[in-house]
Amino acid sequence: MSNFDKNIIEQLFDYDPGKTLPPPEEVKMIFYHLQRYAYQRYLDVMRGGVTEKEKPLEKAFIERAIGVTELLATLFAAKPELHERVKRIRTRLESMLRVLNE
Repeated sequence: MSNFDKNIIEQLFDYDPGKTLPPPEEVKMIFYHLQRYAYQRYLDVMRGGVTEKEKPLEKAFIERAIGVTELLATLFAAKPELHERVKRIRTRLESMLRVLNE
């Protein structure tokens, strides 16, 4: 995953519910990059392609990304197709985390 992808996703990590949400275009971009990360890294993680050195950072990132999916699920609650895609992304992230914790 590129640093650009991580920077985009991290925009929502420090989200404060008391503040206004990012513009819809940014939310869509965050969703896109999170989805891309979940699908690209999934096979690497499941096949054991993450080194012991990378595991702590990967796990921390996935845990934070799961938090982002919670926010996205709330934002997309009125859009069933997007809401379902967020749930699938979260399932992949949780599977990746289980493998990394083994």
